[in-house]
Amino acid sequence: MDVNDFSTSNTIMLEVFAAEANRLDTETKDGFIKVITSPVAPEASAYFAEFVYARSTEFLQASREKAADVAAFVTANGFYGFRENQRGAKIGSFLRGETVQDAPEPLPQFKPAPVAVEEPEVPTE
Repeated sequence: MDVNDFSTSNTIMLEVFAAEANRLDTETKDGFIKVITSPVAPEASAYFAEFVYARSTEFLQASREKAADVAAFVTANGFYGFRENQRGAKIGSFLRGETVQDAPEPLPQFKPAPVAVEEPEVPTE
C-alpha cells in the first residue's frame, strides 16, 4: 500500500494493532500503544516501523509488510534518520522478508526486555 500522508500511516498503525492485539504479550502491547500514540506524527510513524522491526518475530508477516510501507513513507520524507545509511530502505526490505546485507541494529529502546535465565541450583554436600 502506498503511504503518502500521516492519515494513511495512522490508519495502518491502527489496523496492525487491531490485527495483533490479541496475540501480543502485555509488554509488547504496552510498548506498541506508547509508540503509536505519540502526539508527533513523524515520530509515531518512524517509531512504529522501528518497533515492528525490533520485534519482527512477534508480528505476522502481513503486519510486517504494512510496517514496511510506513517505513518507505518515513524514508521518503527523511524523518528520524531513515535516509542515513539506507536505514529505512533496509528496514523495509527486511520487514518484507527479503535478505538484507548489513541490516541495521534495531534501536535499543524497542528491543524486547531481556529474559532472566535462572541458573539451576547446584546441590551442595
